[in-house]
Amino acid sequence: MLTELYPLVEKARELEGIGDAEDIYRNILEKAEMASTPSMGQSVCEYVQSMTHPKAWGDRFVVGYDDLLSWVRYLSQLSAVAQQCWDQISINHPRDRSKT
Repeated sequence: MLTELYPLVEKARELEGIGDAEDIYRNILEKAEMASTPSMGQSVCEYVQSMTHPKAWGDRFVVGYDDLLSWVRYLSQLSAVAQQCWDQISINHPRDRSKT
């Protein structure tokens, strides 16, 4: 796993043990563990950002969150962490522009 993805996995870990959402944590963890290149890591981040949409994971009722608004707020935070990880991958692994 790319070290830049650790914050994303840690944020998703909040869902571990929550029956209605543990599959989300496991899904993110599995994808992050398989990400061995910067491109794969950024793909994980993009996937998470796309799934935090209201018509994806946002359409769930998750026990442990007071209401739908608190769940959507968590997903927004998860998306923001995914963006930060994507940015950090870009900074730490710049593409060699001289070869293009």
